[in-house]
Amino acid sequence: MTTRTYDYILTIDNPSIINKGDTILSETTSTTGTVVATDKANSNIKIKVANVNQEFIEGENVSPIFNRISSNVEAATYTNSASLSVNGNSFQINGTTNTFSLPLGVLSRSNLTSDSFSVFVNNRQIDKTLINYPSTTLGDTGFDFKPIRAVTSGDTHTQDNLRIKGQEESGIYDFLLSSIADTFAVSASNSEFTYSIGYDNWVHANLTSVVVRVDEGNTESIPFQAKAFSEQIKGANTNVTSIANSNYIRERNSFVQNPLVRLFSIYYPGEWYPSTDQGNPGGEGFGRSWPDGFPMRFAEIRGDLNTDVTYNVEFGGINYTPMPINSGGIEIDSSGTINEVTIDISNFDGLITQLCENPDLVGNNTANACFAVVNGEVVTGIDPRTIPAGATYTEQEHSDVLSRARSNGLSYSQVITDSYGKNNASFTVSTTEAVNGTWKREKLDSRDLLGGVVEIQSTFANFLDYWPEYAKVRSAYSNVLEMTTTLPYRVGDEVFVRANTFVATIQAIEEERFIFTNTALTLGQGDHLLIKNADADDEAYVEDSFKIDSLQNLDEKVASFTLTSWLQFFKLILPRRKYYKNTCQWIYKGEECQYPGPAGGTIPGTTATANSNPIAANNQTAGSIAEDECGKSFESCQIRNNTIHFGGFPGTGRTIPK
Repeated sequence: MTTRTYDYILTIDNPSIINKGDTILSETTSTTGTVVATDKANSNIKIKVANVNQEFIEGENVSPIFNRISSNVEAATYTNSASLSVNGNSFQINGTTNTFSLPLGVLSRSNLTSDSFSVFVNNRQIDKTLINYPSTTLGDTGFDFKPIRAVTSGDTHTQDNLRIKGQEESGIYDFLLSSIADTFAVSASNSEFTYSIGYDNWVHANLTSVVVRVDEGNTESIPFQAKAFSEQIKGANTNVTSIANSNYIRERNSFVQNPLVRLFSIYYPGEWYPSTDQGNPGGEGFGRSWPDGFPMRFAEIRGDLNTDVTYNVEFGGINYTPMPINSGGIEIDSSGTINEVTIDISNFDGLITQLCENPDLVGNNTANACFAVVNGEVVTGIDPRTIPAGATYTEQEHSDVLSRARSNGLSYSQVITDSYGKNNASFTVSTTEAVNGTWKREKLDSRDLLGGVVEIQSTFANFLDYWPEYAKVRSAYSNVLEMTTTLPYRVGDEVFVRANTFVATIQAIEEERFIFTNTALTLGQGDHLLIKNADADDEAYVEDSFKIDSLQNLDEKVASFTLTSWLQFFKLILPRRKYYKNTCQWIYKGEECQYPGPAGGTIPGTTATANSNPIAANNQTAGSIAEDECGKSFESCQIRNNTIHFGGFPGTGRTIPK
């Protein structure tokens, strides 16, 4: 039912070899698990086990494993020990180059894209967002590594805080930044050093390998023939010294529980989900920023509401708006199917109505939009009036687009930025009209938010960044505070206000309105007195993902949505291909077609030989290879002896429409 349950916290003796996102395998019990978080300072890793019938035991060795499933592979391996010559150029990992060539055997292919190859650094696959293809220097024959944006160039670090910075980012940053930290010859882990991250130095000289692999074979249809169906690479061992339940499991199993908090994140449109590691849209929205106002963040606190008590919900640095929500329970039936969930959201301010009835919720200003960095990633669709004046770009094209916008009078405006509520904000239909832009709708029917995705994280109040309840200050006299109410507070709580980070401890509470602290706080009338949460743990939650299936009810009081499990139904498109009898849907000589001719060659998956002649679209022998063109019919495949790879369905009665 859940997609993220922390079953174990393992303490290990060699945490440097394990990173977030790794799959680990135990030697004794053969238990596998996914590393969902690391705390290398305390030698702890949080594990989601893959099989409830297995469990790790103390004293056994575990190691990260990396599995690869591939078709016919062309690969080039670059090392730091020797140079490798490919396509007339020599490449070696030396800390001064960020450019490498694709394998020689695939350079003649005409349909190469960044999705055609994978790059592994020290046997760990690199995310495509870190790759620039085609290369700025080698063109279609090579690629460049992009900069790491997790650490600002020229920052001063210690080994420990650089590792911690990596842990805060995605798994690849955990690996890269920890690895970089380990290479510095400093006297102690807390010795400071300066490291500048750029194109030419994050692939540093102490990395041992960069492997470029290009899949050549047919990965979409049958038959599937592979040189190496599966490869498993095993990392170094580390020993499990102790095992503990995660905080969430421990709290859920306790006799007395703190209030349950449900955190709702609504992503729209669903085709842009799931997010990238940076939190920006993925899927069909890759390269864009979320529409203004999305993801929407709501919180449901299951507890009594007291007069004069206000709720502040922040979890993992993300703020959620407390709303009257009724989400019932998330249950599974006897077959393991997650039942439909109905949530009721308050609509007293008409917010949900505005969203459901807005046909221009998703779109793009095709005349004025610019590029900007959002969450450390360059995206487009941005209103230039929200891009700060000092913005810099790696790509000249991005700088040129912003320069043109500035020359057209679209300079940075603090007023407009404040209206969006953030820098680098996406255009809306109204702001597009305000700058005489052209608005292109990208969702023709946005009514009811159908197809949107809802993530529901369930946690407990004692794991939030701050205790959710707080009250306002009526007046302050040194270390004595008069509050609207003292109900949320307890003696011993550490309290503070957002205006500064100074913290005081509550020593006494009197008359349900006076709080005495151990030292004076700098605050004023009306300030919010927040409670620091000593047990905060932004990894202590379980998560369920749903898509919005229907809008059951919408009035001035409440909006009721039906949610269907993401795991079971989302993006389940049938049929995967259209069933045409007489028409092949593959690209001629592409990965599915695999035709090696003309001029002969063995048909992959068979002992048959390709037709030695070029064949025109009319299925007649052509005069030259340049005229070789597939007619996309079953007869075209028969002539070429390639019917095993025909992309149509001869057994059906449906022909392609005229």
